[in-house]
Amino acid sequence: MHRGFWFIKAFLLFGLIVSTLWVDNSAMSAYRWFAFFSAGLFMLVMGLILIDFAYWLNEKGVDLDDQDPDSDEKRCNWKTLLLISSGVVYALTITMWVVMAQWFGKGDACGVQQALITITIIINVSLSIVSISKIAPHGTLLTSSVLSFYTTFQCYGALMSHTNDQCNHNLGSSAFETFFGYVWLFITICFAARYADAANANGTLLMGKAGSAAATGNSDLTVTLDAGAGSSSETPAAEGATDKTDEEEIGKESWWAYHFMMVIVSLYFAMLLTNWSTQPVEKASEEGDWNHSLEAFWVKIISQWFTLGLYAWTLIGPYLLKDVRDFGIEFD
Repeated sequence: MHRGFWFIKAFLLFGLIVSTLWVDNSAMSAYRWFAFFSAGLFMLVMGLILIDFAYWLNEKGVDLDDQDPDSDEKRCNWKTLLLISSGVVYALTITMWVVMAQWFGKGDACGVQQALITITIIINVSLSIVSISKIAPHGTLLTSSVLSFYTTFQCYGALMSHTNDQCNHNLGSSAFETFFGYVWLFITICFAARYADAANANGTLLMGKAGSAAATGNSDLTVTLDAGAGSSSETPAAEGATDKTDEEEIGKESWWAYHFMMVIVSLYFAMLLTNWSTQPVEKASEEGDWNHSLEAFWVKIISQWFTLGLYAWTLIGPYLLKDVRDFGIEFD
């Protein structure tokens, strides 16, 4: 069904689109609320993708630098480029901190907004320090800068959704957030398709992919586990085991990641198109401002907290569990 039956699937999709013209508004409203809260799951998955991508990008840059014999003699090598990139992203993040403080943090009635901005700054600065400390030898400034920018944008989106007009002078106008959201969605779909495709090939999604022989490209590990230590990869037993492994990895169960990713992308896209509207089905749009709500505020800010928690765990988790599991990280 995933690879074929395109005429049937296209006809079914067209039928579903046409049938929505006769669906009762109450049913569409129920779907709206389902998408409303499920969109937070997409923002969390996006954070996972960014963490994984930033770690990979930094590792790739370091590998390219180590492979260049003249790297130390160059003024601008790959490591310098990574450092400059981190500085640029941090500069954009700090700019957003200042903008949020000016737009949302002024006034005695803005205690919640001031607290959220302060928490965002403190946690991101703390995680950046941890990422270059001995606690996290695997940490990188590039990853910290990317996550700082992303979680800052999440905080900005949450503050834009708040209904307090004394602390949200842009109430009723969120063109920048919508435009940036579309740009971010386009980038996200590219990342989502890339990682979902990798999940199909390896039978894994983001976390735990290092445990797959196909993902790591370590054929020796496959032979050791399947054929026994000291066996040659040319033996029939090893070949049969490898074929069996390949068959399991491309089985129908490996496609769940792709479809799961596309579903949560579509739910988030629905919220972006409607600007997180909470308009009741029985009221006209001009009867109130339905694009700002506490529900949207909490969905976005809770997604930010979970994203920060996940990144913090990637930094301190290996250190806390170093006596329990070998993560391949050398601690002093």
